[in-house]
Amino acid sequence: HPGKTQDQTGQAKCQDCIVGKYISIANAKEECVECGKGKYQNEQGKENCKGCKQGTWSNTKGANDESYCQYCNAGTYSSAEAAKTIASCIECPPGRKGSVTGANSSEITCRDCQVGQHRPSTNSSGMATDPTNCIECGVGTYQSEMGQPFCTKCDAGEAGTG
Repeated sequence: HPGKTQDQTGQAKCQDCIVGKYISIANAKEECVECGKGKYQNEQGKENCKGCKQGTWSNTKGANDESYCQYCNAGTYSSAEAAKTIASCIECPPGRKGSVTGANSSEITCRDCQVGQHRPSTNSSGMATDPTNCIECGVGTYQSEMGQPFCTKCDAGEAGTG
């Protein structure tokens, strides 16, 4: 029976798989199996596990509650279901920032940097920039358009106003 098992001889009925485990019709051994990463089962006696929703992920095997599904951080999003690692959460692209946790699309979380701001993919040290913040253009530079990954240097004889 799907979702049920019996590991002892001479029994009158099967037992439900405990939460965090399942048994499918295809399981010839008829043993309850832990839910894999990215999945959970919060009910007994089920023949499959539930996947973490888009915008969440879980690297826990045998999860018995949806709370094991972690939200993607602010400035990231994931459209993947049953995601197994935080790597499924994709950063907002350069020129955009995000503030929503658990977002399932870039449209929900990623917003253009304002005029006078930018967000490159890496800073001057080659480190990834914070996907939740845009950076003001420095002295001698400007940005007249929204959603840009860089600031433009002023021409000779001009001064940047931010």
